[in-house]
Amino acid sequence: MGAAIFNSWGHKRPVGATISPPQSTCDPWAPPSCPPQDLQATPSCLPHRAWTPTTFHDLSPPRSPSSDASDDQPQLASMTLDQSRPHNLSTASTTVKMNGHVTSCLLDSGSTESFIHPDTTDNWRLSYVNKEFAVCTTYPDAVIVHKCIDDAAIKMVAGFRQGGRFPVFSYYHKKTKMIIMRSSQPLTGANGKRCKEDEHFLAAVIQPDKKGYIIDTRSIQAAHQAKVKGGGFESKTNYHNWKRLHRPIARGRVLQESLIKLVDACNDQSNSIDRWLSKLETSKWLTHLKTVLTTACMAAQCVDREGASVLIHGSEGRDTTLQLTSLAQIILDPDCRTISGFQALIEREWLQAGHPFQLRCASSAYSHAKLKQEAPVFLIFLDCCWQMSCQFPCSFQFNEQFLITLFEHAYASCFGTFLCNNEKERFTLNVKEQTISIWARMNSPSERKHYVNPLYERNNFTIWPSVAPQSLQLWQGLFLRWIRTPEHQNEAWEQIKHIVELGSRKANPSSTELSVLKEDYAAN
Repeated sequence: MGAAIFNSWGHKRPVGATISPPQSTCDPWAPPSCPPQDLQATPSCLPHRAWTPTTFHDLSPPRSPSSDASDDQPQLASMTLDQSRPHNLSTASTTVKMNGHVTSCLLDSGSTESFIHPDTTDNWRLSYVNKEFAVCTTYPDAVIVHKCIDDAAIKMVAGFRQGGRFPVFSYYHKKTKMIIMRSSQPLTGANGKRCKEDEHFLAAVIQPDKKGYIIDTRSIQAAHQAKVKGGGFESKTNYHNWKRLHRPIARGRVLQESLIKLVDACNDQSNSIDRWLSKLETSKWLTHLKTVLTTACMAAQCVDREGASVLIHGSEGRDTTLQLTSLAQIILDPDCRTISGFQALIEREWLQAGHPFQLRCASSAYSHAKLKQEAPVFLIFLDCCWQMSCQFPCSFQFNEQFLITLFEHAYASCFGTFLCNNEKERFTLNVKEQTISIWARMNSPSERKHYVNPLYERNNFTIWPSVAPQSLQLWQGLFLRWIRTPEHQNEAWEQIKHIVELGSRKANPSSTELSVLKEDYAAN
């Protein structure tokens, strides 16, 4: 099969072809007769340097053309998520999260500097073992690993894990000092092959008096079947103090068929309630949401309440694994429930973690093409986020439109953020130099205001979403937006925003308003 990628507009493009954003795109959920949306106002029409909001492609400070070589070294200790800071698309970067803080570790050409947040545990380090994607093609250049294992041993562990996806740091929970890691399945095979470096790595992650949980997103039967094909799982005999939990989550063609059935049900023009409920149940979409949310809650509970570290993997570790690590962080970490934090989460746990957007989001549910590797994995994640935002309407800084926008651009976009399957492909095709990041557009003041939840009040506590069937609902704002008009809902949100702003002004009056109040008081 010839090497090719699908760009975010659904057109097949040979590898190495020049990437240039078109002037229009068609909404992936629109019926086939949907006219293209006018995108002339988007930054695709502007030079790259014209857009200055911070992106998560690069958080490096602006560079002067006259700077010498020493000035080119990034000041890592001062990296922050400043919304007004200019960005430089010529520098590759990786975004990591430690101790609940987002940190951008820049990877300039030839640079070996690294920065890890000072508040985090001393047991972890930033490794460049995957420089130039030499060890794992689906990992970024820099990854966080345990200090007890050197880069030579990491290469051994990578050879023992499918696709070279060795266990890497994903999240550090400050409250319990426990961590979440992700990887792919071990290649134990039918003969029970072992890797001492892999066993030593996982043993060092947890303290002798602590325990850890390995959450396998496959059924026990599927895990045993994988051993016949060279895969497998961690045996209790070789991995002491680690307890393996199998929580099967649907993937692949099963998810795609579920989406197709759901979209078909949403477009059914009949007025029969029984027919609608039957089709909704047949799609099993809400069942998939319940399964993913339940398992994510379990992972968060292990870290927050059980005081245990967690390793999550399935087979490849690029789909259901990323769903769980992302949702667990949203449950545990209030930073991930902000606009900037959520963008960093997407960049860190999906884009740089190697989710194959090209394969999974190649076409929409209206497509007649039966693509083997297409699946709405990312959409399931966004839907789970929407379910939680409905249950905790004041705990999320972003609104429904924010999630819908991310969905749209994952399938069809004039930006380069969701192009390709991993960082290596984006680097090879110079995506970051030839396209504009969607974060630059969404973080511009004129756009960002459309994504802010007026009811937001920071909630520093862990949120525990309900997974009861009565608590889950169809995402009407996405799946039924071609049937119902959002006009009345938008009017209601404008009124809510007005009331919130009015209450804020009364609680914190400006100096001018205080002067008026004093004059009125004196006159009376």
